[in-house]
Amino acid sequence: MLLDGVAGPPSLGRFDPLFSPDGEHHTYLQQLPTPSGPTRYALIIDGKPAPYLAGDMQWTGDSKHLITKRPAPGGNEDVLADGSH
Repeated sequence: MLLDGVAGPPSLGRFDPLFSPDGEHHTYLQQLPTPSGPTRYALIIDGKPAPYLAGDMQWTGDSKHLITKRPAPGGNEDVLADGSH
């Protein structure tokens, strides 16, 4: 993704960015190369990879926190706020 002339990490797939309500932050998913096995995605926040994997992103109304989901054992999902439970 190219934002304000600055390239973020490339992705194998095309994913639309999600901008925070105040327009100061953005996030998108980066499809990672996988020689075999399931497709994996990295979470990119403000042009940098997050230290955790997640998807289904939503910024809070005050633009201070990113809420995400990730698969959990038993077919459930964990809901994370800024990468934490």
